[in-house]
Amino acid sequence: ISDLCTLVESPIIINEFKEYMPILLSHLKDSSIGASVQIIIVSLIGDTFLLTKDDFGPYLEESLNILEDASKHCSQISEEVFKKPDELLSFVQYQGALIEAYTCFVQNIKSVREEHYQILGTHIYNIFGFLMDIIHPNFDPSEVR
Repeated sequence: ISDLCTLVESPIIINEFKEYMPILLSHLKDSSIGASVQIIIVSLIGDTFLLTKDDFGPYLEESLNILEDASKHCSQISEEVFKKPDELLSFVQYQGALIEAYTCFVQNIKSVREEHYQILGTHIYNIFGFLMDIIHPNFDPSEVR
């Protein structure tokens, strides 16, 4: 549904996002909400940014902070998760949703106001740190020549 909304860019959906964003953000903060629901919410946040751009401003910093916290928990897979296929699948799907959401923010930041660009700039180091932890957990930038 979110992909269809992004394609259509319906003014009704764009105008109504202010009603559902606080709910989405509160669900991501709630540890009792299951991973499968959080994965959907993370994707929706990225898609909502794509649709609303400058109007997303009031939710930008809080969204990025929540995504950053989630990415810290998803950057390293424990040995126990490898032993449980369902948990491993959920973990990898959560990582994928975070990557997708971050891509929406980074890819479209040029189309927003300067203050929003600055907010994203404060998160860039952590976004790329998360990506490097997934791609190459033992990467050490000091070893690059």
